[in-house]
Amino acid sequence: RRAENTASLSAHYKHGIWILNSNFLATSSRKDSDFSSIINPGYGLVNLGLLANVSQDLQVSLKVDNVLDKQYTLAHGFNTADRSVYVGIRYQGGL
Repeated sequence: RRAENTASLSAHYKHGIWILNSNFLATSSRKDSDFSSIINPGYGLVNLGLLANVSQDLQVSLKVDNVLDKQYTLAHGFNTADRSVYVGIRYQGGL
């Protein structure tokens, strides 16, 4: 199930308390398995993340995977994630 060609590009930008992360992944078509003639098409995904270091102890984050809501196949007959949004808060201080 591994594509013959894959590519990824990541970029990170920091400004003040903000960190912006971006990732692009592209893969070529590939056979579903050695025991099948089904070909899974290639695809491209865009993921974005934003992180704020609010204080030394506190981080707030937002992550969006599959920003363009691309329909793609990793294995024939199995679903893959639609656009997904994650929000996080991380506190590392003492209580």
